[in-house]
Amino acid sequence: MPFDRRLAAILVVFALLQLPFLSGAFRLDDTNVLAIAKQIARAPLDPYGFTFNWTGTARPAFDILANPPLAPALIAAWASLFGWSEVSLHVLTLIFALIALSAFFSIRSDDVGTALMAASPAFFIATQVVMPDMLMLALLLTSVAAAMRYRDDGRFAAVACIAGFLAPIAKYNAIILVALLATIAITARQRRAGLAIIATSPIAGLAAWNLFTLWRYGAMHLLVVSAERKENLMHTMADLALAGKRASAIDPWITAIVLIGLVIVPIGWQLLVRRRFEWILAIVTTAVALFVAIHEFDYPISSAVLFAIGVTAGVRAIAFTLALKSPLAIVWLVAVMIFQVITRGVAVRYLLPLLPAMLLVVPRGRRWLAITAIVISLAVTLPLAFAERAAANCYRDFVARLPSHHFYFAGHWGFQYYATAAGGTIIDVHQPLMLRGGDVVVIASHPFPSPSGSFPFRGRHARVPCESSFPLRTISCLAAASYNVGEIAGCVRSPIYLPFGFSREPLEEFDVFVIE
Repeated sequence: MPFDRRLAAILVVFALLQLPFLSGAFRLDDTNVLAIAKQIARAPLDPYGFTFNWTGTARPAFDILANPPLAPALIAAWASLFGWSEVSLHVLTLIFALIALSAFFSIRSDDVGTALMAASPAFFIATQVVMPDMLMLALLLTSVAAAMRYRDDGRFAAVACIAGFLAPIAKYNAIILVALLATIAITARQRRAGLAIIATSPIAGLAAWNLFTLWRYGAMHLLVVSAERKENLMHTMADLALAGKRASAIDPWITAIVLIGLVIVPIGWQLLVRRRFEWILAIVTTAVALFVAIHEFDYPISSAVLFAIGVTAGVRAIAFTLALKSPLAIVWLVAVMIFQVITRGVAVRYLLPLLPAMLLVVPRGRRWLAITAIVISLAVTLPLAFAERAAANCYRDFVARLPSHHFYFAGHWGFQYYATAAGGTIIDVHQPLMLRGGDVVVIASHPFPSPSGSFPFRGRHARVPCESSFPLRTISCLAAASYNVGEIAGCVRSPIYLPFGFSREPLEEFDVFVIE
């Protein structure tokens, strides 16, 4: 792709805006991705040859860690040169994000759509983790862009095939690429045979990886993690029933619409959609959603307003994408949603691949309106990114305050990474915990703690909060907010959750026991 000053300007501004976040703490599934990466650094052909406590007890990593190993392998190679620090590894993800933006620009040659992608909260914050979502998106967009250029230049066939082959080895969600490449092949006017071969590359990559695991571990990884996912869902449903809650079949769909409206599609995009009937739909949708949020979900007023905005914006984005009748955009949208139905998992990072589909059909309007849309999007994204960084940093900062001697702990996400690095031992619910006088036990409230709250610790007890004066929260029981996951330990709330909310409650609370 020839040099383009518009794209270069977007990439430079995006990289500069990411600088304050490079030193942010590891969070959520970064912990298990880094565990795989360090295993690969030790034994490159045995990425899952270790045990890991991610479900309350130590189990073989192959059975419980759902991510294929491409991102951890690249992390291991990068870290061998630049180290394992947060800044180093976040720079690697930033490179993936710049590739994704460049690939999207190649597909549409649209600086407005590319800038809106950079300003999307989902895309912007996905650049600040080491999970495989950004790598997967970069490979997916590169394969699509190269396949579209292959129609005019056969030299792009190899790029399309290689990126397509690697995408599902980065993350299984990328299997939707088969449908996208098939759509490009079917709608092309020439070179259909070559495009058909390109469309099979993700299947080849998926098969190669799973045949490797069959040889190395005696089972196909995709089938193993699918069974694990099904079992986890059954346990989640049982836990909800015990708590007196019920999750209906429509809840994940509503959650997906809210996430699309609030953090997937940048909010400024809504300014570019100006047809009258869509505004009428928006007014009706807002009123209904606000009523449901207040009277059915019992949200606080700020969360009810956010819910109504999310539903309205999400419905408009989906309706507009379908109404324009772009085959690629429609197949893209439907493929992502079908994948979510099959896996029954809804989260911001799972829906990230929807973003390019919505931006493929972004209207081309007046320049001042496009600039306004981008500025408004960043006005939402930047505070949200700072709030999410604060939530992640909470665990690292708390662990740094703990005594230097050995301690026991319960809780996952970034807390597990930093607690383990500080010499802590995670509690295994299937192993007896032999405590002595003076031992310290720490339990984090939110990140899925292993033992129950009734664990019989006898000794001095203190509850230590992690406070923040910033009212925006990306994790909050009171605001029904959770940016990354659907369920937060210790929260009793509606199964429909928001990616952010306004609250004054602590970011996190830690129960600290000193055994007597």
